[in-house]
Amino acid sequence: MVAPITGFGSVFVGGIRFDDSSSTITGDDGELARTDLKIGMMVEARGVVTGTTGSARSLRVFSAVRGLVDRVDPTKNEIRLPGWRVTVDANTAFGNADRLSDIGIGDYVEVFGLRDDSSAAIAATRLERKPSSAALPTAGRGVVHDVDPVAGTFRVGDLTVAYDAGGGARVPVEGEVVSYRGVQSLLGSLLVAESILVEQPFVPADGVQGDVEGIVSSYVSPGSFKVTDTEVDASAALVTPASADGISAGSRVQVSGTYQGGVLRARHVKLRRNADASAADTAGQAATPSATQASGSGDATNGGDAASNGNATDNGNGTNNGSATNGSATNGNAGSNGNGSANGNGSAAGGGSSSSGNGNASVGNGLGVERTAVVLIGAIENYSNLSSFSVRGQIVDASSATLSGRQHNQFFNGRLVEIQGVISGSIVIASKVHFTD
Repeated sequence: MVAPITGFGSVFVGGIRFDDSSSTITGDDGELARTDLKIGMMVEARGVVTGTTGSARSLRVFSAVRGLVDRVDPTKNEIRLPGWRVTVDANTAFGNADRLSDIGIGDYVEVFGLRDDSSAAIAATRLERKPSSAALPTAGRGVVHDVDPVAGTFRVGDLTVAYDAGGGARVPVEGEVVSYRGVQSLLGSLLVAESILVEQPFVPADGVQGDVEGIVSSYVSPGSFKVTDTEVDASAALVTPASADGISAGSRVQVSGTYQGGVLRARHVKLRRNADASAADTAGQAATPSATQASGSGDATNGGDAASNGNATDNGNGTNNGSATNGSATNGNAGSNGNGSANGNGSAAGGGSSSSGNGNASVGNGLGVERTAVVLIGAIENYSNLSSFSVRGQIVDASSATLSGRQHNQFFNGRLVEIQGVISGSIVIASKVHFTD
């Protein structure tokens, strides 16, 4: 399972609620604590999955690139780090910053996201600004190309990396995925590598369920392409939403299926639409999702694999299985139901009344904009008022949320809640708060 983190209460990855109480958690720099996990971080989860729940044996957190920002382009909602163009949208979570305009040239940032090696671009799922220091390395990962063994260089993205060929270093091979770390003397200059590690792909046993989210690369046909360095065969898959373009190089997809012979044989490919990029710089100011832009607060019974969203009418009375009223779907396979779509069992997006299940909900606003629903399950912490408290270390604004459960108007530290909402910069804007104690 490779996907961004979309919630806590255990940990939600790729629509699966994983029990992480016994997980080994590691990152690029070594072992991590559960409290180090944040919304939007990319994770490889290994363990046992049954339906939409699982038990994670290990969680490996990995960023796409770390380094100094050398360009900021607010008109395109993007920044540039050594070798990579990084785009943000309304689903990008921020750390130590609230919006793109908080990031400046020379800031040291770590980017988690979906890598597109063919265009040297990263769609950021999380962007963290960190204290700048001359000792901080430039680091990242990507597919090797343009190897020059004479000069002792190769390229990853648009970055030229120098390795010590004379010192006996292994010459990288075209097409290998490597992680690299080094120091640049100047922004945009050659990176002198301190370490280069060839990343061996994890190949699950035949019959193991797999889910991966990322950008389509190495596309040959629906039966042969890669997503996040995983070989995929989607020749027999259901692709939603139906599109004349279908799957193509550069498409953002979420793939579910079963491994066979080292290949993920897809049964469902969901084409993901990036959230409105113009919202990226107004993060932290977004209103709570309304009837036409709700998040994770619907009620899906008989929840199954849902299709897309965003083709809605006014009050969530969707088409294509439109027996939904106010976001409460009655057939989990419903797609295009204005208030969002459930992608899994029992987790919907809309204005209906229920707790979320274990799915990975996405939210539409009737205009084709897709938001990723966030779920937080745990105790209230650092309570100040309805617009400022935390759950599982994540700041929440519930000032416009629907409240339910026993004594639902009584907020105080320690109360157990389930939050449904969307990320807005560094804050989760709650659409629903359900008290579970």
